[in-house]
Formats: sequence, C-alpha cells, structure tokens
Amino acid sequence: MSIQLVLFLLAPEKKRKGKRKTYAQLAFEQKAPEKQKSLFPCRKGDPLGPFFMAVALQPALQATLNEHPDVFIMAYLDDIHILGPPDKVRAAYDTIVPLLIAAGLELNVPKSTVFCPDGACPEFEDVVDEAGTPMPGAVVPLPGVKVLGIPVGSDQWVADKCVEMALAAGAILPKLARLDDPQVQLLLLRFCAHPRFMHLVRGVPPHLLAHGALAHDNGIQECLQEVAGSPYPLGEEAVALSQLPTRWGGLGLSSAQRLAPAGWLGSWAQVWGKMVVLFPAVRDMLPHLGAPEDTEVGGHPLAAGLTAAMEDVRGARARVVAALGVGHSVPESLRVPEAAPVWGGFGSSQPTRQKELTNYQHGQAAFAGL
Repeated sequence: MSIQLVLFLLAPEKKRKGKRKTYAQLAFEQKAPEKQKSLFPCRKGDPLGPFFMAVALQPALQATLNEHPDVFIMAYLDDIHILGPPDKVRAAYDTIVPLLIAAGLELNVPKSTVFCPDGACPEFEDVVDEAGTPMPGAVVPLPGVKVLGIPVGSDQWVADKCVEMALAAGAILPKLARLDDPQVQLLLLRFCAHPRFMHLVRGVPPHLLAHGALAHDNGIQECLQEVAGSPYPLGEEAVALSQLPTRWGGLGLSSAQRLAPAGWLGSWAQVWGKMVVLFPAVRDMLPHLGAPEDTEVGGHPLAAGLTAAMEDVRGARARVVAALGVGHSVPESLRVPEAAPVWGGFGSSQPTRQKELTNYQHGQAAFAGL
C-alpha cells in the first residue's frame, strides 16, 4: 500500500515589509549576510526556493527511513509518498508527521490519501480532519491515485482518468479558438494547450492511454481547424504535417497516440539505471522481455507492456529503413542506428534516447506521405 501526504507550509508569525528578493539574488549580493532568515514565501520561479525546501525536508525523510527501513519513501518537495505494508507505513507515518511539523509543515488530511490495492486500510481510520472525516482511502478504498500528475491504480481507473484529463486539458480549446489573432492562437495551442496532456505519454502505458490520447489528438486538430479558418475537417495529409516537429516543417502538435509507445519506452530508458538500484527485482525482468506470457516474469504487466512498446518502435524503424532503401530523402535530424533499439541499451539511460525513439515514429509518418 502507499500513503500520499499533502503538506502545507505553516504561515510565518511575522512578515517583513519591503521589496521581496529571490534567494538567488540574496546569494549573489556582495554584502549579503552569511545567514538569511526566511520570513515570507519565496517569489514564484525562484530557482533556489525548491532547493532550500528540499534541504529542509531531507532530515525528516532520512530520519524516518533510518527508523523504518522496511518502507520506501518517495518525495518531490512536499509531495511525499510512503510505500510498504499497511502496518509499517502507519508506523512510518507516526514518525514523519511530528518531524515535518517541527520543520514548519502541517498535514492537509483531506488532500492526503491512502491507497491499498487490496481494499480499505483500517490502520488509518483514526487519522481525521477537524470535522472528523477520515483520510480518503482509509475507510472506503480508492481505485487509484495521482502521483505527480500521473494516474496510478487499476487499469480501468487509469484509462478512465486519462480520458478525463484529456477532456479537462481540452476545455481551454474553445476559448482559444475564439481569439482573433491566428499567430497568438497557434502559439498558445502549441506551447500551452498541447503540452497539458502530453506528459502522460511518458508515464502511462500506451494501452491504457489510448482512449485519452485519441480524445486529446481530436481536440487539438479541431482547434487547429478553427485557427486555420477551415469550414471542413483537416485532411489526413494536413493532420500528418501538423503533427511533425517544427524542425521537419511541421507545427509541433505531436500525436499522443503515435508517440505513446516511444515516449513510455524512452522514459524507462532514462530512469532504468536508477530503477534497478532502487528496485533490484526490476533487473530480473531484463533477460525475460519477449518471453512467453505463460512464464512467471514474461507475463508481468511491466515486461509485457515494454515488450509491446518496443515492438511498435521496431516496426516504425523498419518502415523508416524501408523508405531509405527506395531513395527517399531523410531529414538530417532523423538518426537511424545500425541496429534496432534493444533492451540492453537501456543501461546508459541517456536523455537523448527518448528523442531517438520518437524520431522513428515521426519518421514513419513523414515517409507515409511521400
């Protein structure tokens, strides 16, 4: 099971009047004192603000982990997750909460959650808010939770949540289409509306993202049709061109459907080295990828999903290579290694791997129209 803690910064008792400066500005002032006491929240966008918060939280996290080595603690600033058996997670919870309060944080019970795939979690029934309402998931089990914006839970819940998030992200599109400046519309569509859903491509298995990705792609294309002032739906060639990267002459409105396998596979490539250190059992799946589903490891959802994504990318690469063989010109940015992507290559976890994999998907789309 896991518990998700949502924390609030305690308001300071006193506030200093005057112009607020970022921590970075204070650090680089020649006459800045060695110590700066924070009496008010840092300015939004301050590059050192998150760093100092992480430094302040680290002792509480490390002390809890030292006392409870049987749990796994994952934290992104004040978004803290404790994973492990219910009784051990509760023990770790009782340890970390007082430490966080001492660091200037308080727990927001209604926004914190308990997620246990096996059902409710009575170990947390006594954790209630001021109105006496228990923490979500303690009494009535939850089908899933969102971890840093990525839905995690039962397959059906994740798939439904992706559709819900696609529709929520697309709610801004009708308003954007009503603007009277096509240049502004296109910029907002590409840099604001389009990315609101695309982060799911990196964190959700493609087969669970499918319906949400379709809803997202359709919404983007309908908005583009309005921006272009066309009374008719865009043709297949126009849609394909709009979904190519700008470096290839497209509009950069990438298809979530097409890039889902490469995006998910590329994310695993980037974090593989760290994952096998944190969870050694993951390494055992490496030689079994592609194994028959009736084997214990080959049938694991993770191994099966990565195998399917890899087959999709390999198929895209094969079509790119076939196009090269008949003399089609190739954008310089399209890299075609001598061998297809292999699982063993994930050990390097290079950030460029994801770009290389998505290039196959873009490449097959580009050649399809030639």
